[in-house]
Amino acid sequence: MLRHLGRSEIILNFIFISTVVLLVVIAGSSFIQHQLLLKSQNDIIQSHHFNYSLQNLIVEVSDMESAERAYVASGDKRFLNNYGAIKDSVYNTIREIRQLAISANVPPATVDSLQFIVQGKLDHLEKVIALYGDGKTFVQLQDEFVEGDSLMRNIKTATSMMGYVTYMLFQDRKQYLEKKNKDSPYFTVITFLFSLALFTTAYFKIGNDLRKQKRTLNQLEINHEIFEKAEAMAETGHWKFDPEEREITLSNNQYRLLGYEPKEISPDFWFFIRHVDKKDRKQVVNVIRKVESGLSAESIDVRIFTASGQEKCLQMVIKMHVDEFGKKTVIGVNRDLTKIIASKQELQELNKKLTVQNNAYNNAETIGQMGSISMDCNTGQLSASDNMFGLLGMSSAGDLSDISKFKACIHPEDQADLEGYFTCNSSATDHDWVSFRLMRDSGEYIYVSSLKKIVEESWGKILTTVVRDITAEREAELKLKEQNAELKKINEQLSSFNHIASHDLQEPLRKIQTFISRINEDIDQVPEDLVYYFVKIQKSAERMQQLILDLLDFSRVSRIEDEFKTVALNELVSKSINEMAVAIEEKKGKVHCEKLSTIKVIPFQIIQLFTNLISNSLKYSAPDRPPEIHVSASPVNEEERAAIGRSKPEKLVKIIFEDNGIGFEQEFATTIFELFQRLHPKTSYSGTGIGLAICKKIVQIHRGEIFANSAPGKGTKFTIILPEN
Repeated sequence: MLRHLGRSEIILNFIFISTVVLLVVIAGSSFIQHQLLLKSQNDIIQSHHFNYSLQNLIVEVSDMESAERAYVASGDKRFLNNYGAIKDSVYNTIREIRQLAISANVPPATVDSLQFIVQGKLDHLEKVIALYGDGKTFVQLQDEFVEGDSLMRNIKTATSMMGYVTYMLFQDRKQYLEKKNKDSPYFTVITFLFSLALFTTAYFKIGNDLRKQKRTLNQLEINHEIFEKAEAMAETGHWKFDPEEREITLSNNQYRLLGYEPKEISPDFWFFIRHVDKKDRKQVVNVIRKVESGLSAESIDVRIFTASGQEKCLQMVIKMHVDEFGKKTVIGVNRDLTKIIASKQELQELNKKLTVQNNAYNNAETIGQMGSISMDCNTGQLSASDNMFGLLGMSSAGDLSDISKFKACIHPEDQADLEGYFTCNSSATDHDWVSFRLMRDSGEYIYVSSLKKIVEESWGKILTTVVRDITAEREAELKLKEQNAELKKINEQLSSFNHIASHDLQEPLRKIQTFISRINEDIDQVPEDLVYYFVKIQKSAERMQQLILDLLDFSRVSRIEDEFKTVALNELVSKSINEMAVAIEEKKGKVHCEKLSTIKVIPFQIIQLFTNLISNSLKYSAPDRPPEIHVSASPVNEEERAAIGRSKPEKLVKIIFEDNGIGFEQEFATTIFELFQRLHPKTSYSGTGIGLAICKKIVQIHRGEIFANSAPGKGTKFTIILPEN
């Protein structure tokens, strides 16, 4: 576009110069022709020259007045640069008028009067300039300007009078010149035709240029629209500041960056600055001043506040533009960095989280004795975690660059079983754990368990494999197998003991009891001193038989052969009460049972648990009051959970057996649950010391806890805590 405008300007200059040259040539020809005329024709020219000098005098005085007005209006002394030259030209013109006045028949007094008026005007101009230099303002000089206009009118009046004299002379000589100037029409026609041709050419050229400029303007509008859209998409804006007029212009998206709709307000410079954060305003103003003084463009980051109070961060590039006329404009281009900064902060936070997660992952691998490898299915490149090198006894500089080097560490006997495992061709993405042996850098083998997963991304597949060291577990498994074999032998021995206890041991006792019963039939024939010993033998045999039965019960409890079932505890309590009905009636006791939960248990074991607790309460009842047993339930509190070490989400059930018996010292609260432990002599209370041990064993089988609280003479409270499932 600029090249096109340049060509158009050259063409128009050419037309103008051609016209001027033509006119000069025609004028020259006319001048030569007129020189041949009579002296009167020369006088006419002199009179024209006289009028021209008069007009030139007015023009020069007007130029001086314009220079004076421009200087006062702007304060720029450059407008007075040609003032002295023009003044000298005025004096020369007056002298020239004085010479021409003789041939124009103008009286010398008229010229003197004109010179006096012009000198008055020049003195007045210098007076105004001096007053302005002394500090007078443009407004204060208004009266002087009015006086200057009056003097200028006087000059024009004087020149008009002098021109009238020459006009009358011109009219006298006109007829004579018309007779002699026969060639003038031809020159006029030629001038007209040539000028018409030039003007026609200029018209079409200018019209063509206007059409091109219109197309260019349309394209500029399109480009402007594209630029506006681009600014909106890129979240940028721009502004232009006129340092002389102190005016600022904002682009549409610059309005939006400040929180306004385009053209919603008429901004000024300080309006724009007020949106900048107070801490950054000085920086913006200083940069604008720097570029105004001619320094190169600068880029700064500033914070602004929008109309709604939202804080934003803008990158601002400021530079100075000077056009061909010397007009200065400060241009600022802004870019909204708020989202970019937020994204960077999010990325930094994400990097922190990833670093923490990576450290946690590495620590988890170390704690779990695990390592991992990842293979790019496209390139086959392998990467291993630090702990993977640790599992193999390598340093982090070890070579695990591809899967073949990892496969070389697998035990030869296990490689056949893993054929196709470390490939990306599997249709499934997840596999079960597989176990194999890996050779460490020292040559020893470790047992590992591995799980692979194929992750499919848009750019390809990744094979990830997690490897866990199970050597210790494998050794523990072998040891457990040995212990299970040993336990199996013990169970077989226990089964033999049960058989012996239930048959071989009880057979002699039954015979003793049979013989004692026969002796009791003829007790009258037995000497009185022997009756005591027979009674002792009978009671000892009964205790021995009870002990064998209790041991059988304890051994049966230790073997978990029955399944867990969901039952209502109230039903099991009722069965225990029915089983102990005779003993309860003999003691004239009472059992009160509240609403209990429904949980998953081994029914016959829980019945035995409740029966043993009821039996214990009846056995150790106070002699001065009938026994009362209260069975209730309550929630498990946090203190009790902490005491038994149970997690909060696990559902627990608390059952309380509380009686009014003789009680015991609290220091024996744990001793009573040990096998064969008794707090009272066998002569005072019967029993083998196995009943409460059976209770504890049953509760342990159900992953529960049992504990007692008691005091002498105040009864005993047994608390049982069991999981619902």
